[in-house]
Amino acid sequence: MNLDFLTLGHKRLGGHKMAGLLTVTFLVSLVGSVWGQSKNPLLGNQGMIGGGQVQMFGQPIHLTSTPVFSNFSTPVETQSSAFVAFGGTQYNVQPGQLQINFPSVANGSAALMVLNNVNNVSFSGYGGTALTMTNPSSSAESISVWVVDTSNQAWRADIVLPANSTQNYAFLNSPAPSGTSVGMQALPPIFSGFVNVFSTGSSSINWSQIASIQVYSIGPQSAQTVDISNIWLLSNVSLSQLLTGCTDRWGQSTLNPCENTIAADSDLVNENTNEQKTLASGPLLTNIDAYGGSTSLPAQTATGSWQLSQVNGKWWFVDPLGHLYFMSGVDEVDPSKGATIVTNRNYLFQSLPSSTDPLAVNYGTTTVNGQQLQTYNMYTQNLQLKYQTPNWLQPWLTTTTKRLQNWGFNSYGSYSEWYENNTNTLPYLASLSLTGSYDTIPTGNNTNAAVLPDPWDPQFKSVLHSNMNLLMETMKTDSMLVGIYTGIELGWTGLGPNQNLGVAFGVMNSGPSEPAHIQLVNMLQAEYKNIRYLNLYWNTHFSSFQSVNFPLGYPGSVTPWMAQDLDQFEVQFAAQFFSTCKSVIKTYNPNLLYLGTEIGHYCPEVMQGAVGNVDAMCVNRYDVSIPTDVIGDAQTYNIPMLITEFDFSSTQSGMWAGPMVQEPDEAIRDQDAVNYMNQATTNPMVVGADWYLYYDDPLTGSLYGYPTGGNFNQGLVDQTDTPYWPLISAFQQFHLTMYSTRWNS
Repeated sequence: MNLDFLTLGHKRLGGHKMAGLLTVTFLVSLVGSVWGQSKNPLLGNQGMIGGGQVQMFGQPIHLTSTPVFSNFSTPVETQSSAFVAFGGTQYNVQPGQLQINFPSVANGSAALMVLNNVNNVSFSGYGGTALTMTNPSSSAESISVWVVDTSNQAWRADIVLPANSTQNYAFLNSPAPSGTSVGMQALPPIFSGFVNVFSTGSSSINWSQIASIQVYSIGPQSAQTVDISNIWLLSNVSLSQLLTGCTDRWGQSTLNPCENTIAADSDLVNENTNEQKTLASGPLLTNIDAYGGSTSLPAQTATGSWQLSQVNGKWWFVDPLGHLYFMSGVDEVDPSKGATIVTNRNYLFQSLPSSTDPLAVNYGTTTVNGQQLQTYNMYTQNLQLKYQTPNWLQPWLTTTTKRLQNWGFNSYGSYSEWYENNTNTLPYLASLSLTGSYDTIPTGNNTNAAVLPDPWDPQFKSVLHSNMNLLMETMKTDSMLVGIYTGIELGWTGLGPNQNLGVAFGVMNSGPSEPAHIQLVNMLQAEYKNIRYLNLYWNTHFSSFQSVNFPLGYPGSVTPWMAQDLDQFEVQFAAQFFSTCKSVIKTYNPNLLYLGTEIGHYCPEVMQGAVGNVDAMCVNRYDVSIPTDVIGDAQTYNIPMLITEFDFSSTQSGMWAGPMVQEPDEAIRDQDAVNYMNQATTNPMVVGADWYLYYDDPLTGSLYGYPTGGNFNQGLVDQTDTPYWPLISAFQQFHLTMYSTRWNS
């Protein structure tokens, strides 16, 4: 899953080089800011912030008496030294609000408004930061708010402002308030009247030394206006108190009303009975072959294997029978991934079964940092109740297969290999594991995948052979396997202003004996011959080529020649990675399509290195539209793209706002999904798009990403295995015209 915008401290600001983009390091030298006092916008004319309170699920929570900006009504709140605008941003400050006018922002760049802390107000001891913001536009707008200390440590929140809206937004500061070690990312509304915003950042931020609040518009964005009328600090809260009993015995929220509500075990049984009648109508799509390819469109040459071909001006999969195929799949069709940790977290659950209860089979264990923790899977528990048997797997397999076909999906997406092996009904993808012992290159990106294999290390290829051999032993090698990809959201970018050169800086920081470092030295020696010439063009002082070494996230000046050289090396690095993976895969089956890697952290050099080495490229992108940066480069190099992860969420589901694209109600979510799929279908470079994922995360947090596990509304069904029927209906309507739309667009 793409968590690109969750990176700590600094955010990757797009997919292309950012010439001239001002860094936080530079901005901090300009900061200072304002902190006047005025009225609480939630209390009208009742008095100062310190005199009021709001309700947190019936519990009074007092606001602080320390406003940051409040109505911009005092001289200190309007002085010119309080504000600095960058990237073409313009602003107008007057009593009542700060109006920020961001220009149109190209992909890979940003416009910025800095609010300086001239009064040195300390954020220490407060639970959260809040802003009142207005979007006067008729379309939703996305901004990022950063709180930055004097040492350049940052805490960040990404906010989507609905069209024509004025709302109060609040996000937790770090370190989090007492009692917040709750093991989940998304949280319920903490303060009544405030919209929760997911936030993350550097654990080293000094909240007593905050230098500025920075408001970014990150491209690609059209021109937008954002009005801010208040910024203030919120009291510390105990989330453990707030979250006690937050989930019922079926895994549903007790704090938010749920769209699908189960009130008794019998409801699960009755829903299944009713749904089976619907599923009896059979598959939705007609005029398709056994692989889901269209028999209504012109047939191509049948080879018995999957192919990729440009037909009628668009890239298509061609299935083994020679029919054109556009993939519409569902990721992570796997019931085992619904487990959540219960060790030291029992207070979150209204009810958990005893060790002698028949439902106790849904307990399990996981090991984190050497500690064994108990888990519980509400999803499989509900399947056990639904099918009234602990042997629920087979009826679940049957129902799920019927569902996907009845809903019009024609494949299983990523992370569903085991499932297809048990059904053999729909095409699927497989992942070649990169797990093994070989040299690695850190890029400085704060993600779990921030380490890349050194593709020149011979052990890397040996590991791929071992893993491919295992994959072919455990996977079916029949014609339902469309292709294989290698790696999920690898850290191709670093952090900071030179983030697109993260791989190169990682290699230079790796040491002279590293195979990739030797490759880089050889390239530089061939170009410059003498270290003095390199120092001249790079503005450096290295004693030898072997001593070339820069730190990760290099903050210094990058000369044009250095950027050109390192960019060239990054292309070589990507080409070596892809060619090595391709050679191994094709050794086992030359007809298998190699689908590159699932890109989450993108830079153009990845696509350049893929030319001639991949059959297609995968990309994970959570946005309201298909990823123009990756797609644009794919078009340049004529590489077909498969979107392997996208989704939209809604708080109407009963779950809480997370970092993905979040909408206030189901109807908007459904329209988002259809719009995205229509964009993918009509784009000539896109050969498919897969929804992430089959069922919602557990409300109390999944094992993925622990200790702050995902708990997002991303599923086609919820934790009780109840479908979100409006979303299903939207997909059905799309699928009925999917092939004709693509052919005729």
